[in-house]
Amino acid sequence: MNSFIGEIRAFPYNFVPQGWYACYGQPLAINQYQALFSIIGWTYGGDYRNYFNLPNLQAAALVGVGTNNQYESTYLPNHRYGSESITLTDTNLPVHIHNFIGKGGADATRTSVPSTTGDSYLSNVSYKRASDTKALVALAYRNVSESPVTLHPATIANCEYGSNIIAPHENRSPFLAIRYCICVSDADYPQRPQ
Repeated sequence: MNSFIGEIRAFPYNFVPQGWYACYGQPLAINQYQALFSIIGWTYGGDYRNYFNLPNLQAAALVGVGTNNQYESTYLPNHRYGSESITLTDTNLPVHIHNFIGKGGADATRTSVPSTTGDSYLSNVSYKRASDTKALVALAYRNVSESPVTLHPATIANCEYGSNIIAPHENRSPFLAIRYCICVSDADYPQRPQ
C-alpha cells in the first residue's frame, strides 16, 4: 500500500524514514512542501505567511476527532486536552466519613466545646504519626456525659497536610513511547471525496 502525503504513522524504529518527518511541531517552508501545506494548511500553526507547522505529538496520546456524548465533550483537530500531572485538593475529594479512633497520651490530648445541639461536644483531637513533622488536628464528637479534656495550646492549629498530598502526581495510564511521523514527500496525493 502506498503512503499518502500528510498521513501519520507510528514507527518503532530509532530513525525517521526517508520522505517522513517526526511529528514534533516543527515549521516547514510552504514553498518547499506545497502539497503537504495544501492538505493541512495552518491547522497546527505557523507564521501565517511563509511557514506552517507539523502536528506536535511529543508526549501526547491520540484521540479521535468528534464528540464524546457520555462526557459531552467535543474534540477538535490540533487542540490539546488533559494534563500529564494534576494536583488534588480537598475540593476534588468526594464527601466521605472516617471512623474515629481516639488515643490517650501526651501526643493526643483533647479539648471540647459544646455543640449547637447540646447533646454532644465537638473536640479538637491532635495526633501525630511517627512520619509526621507536625501534629495534625481532627474534629470529633463526644457524648456530653464525658468530661471535656483540655487541649494543650501548642496543638491547636489548622490542619496541615504533608507535601505529598498537595504535590502534583502522575495522571497518565501506562504507556509505550513510539515515534509518530508524517509523510511529507514521495507519496500519493489524497483525493477528496466527490
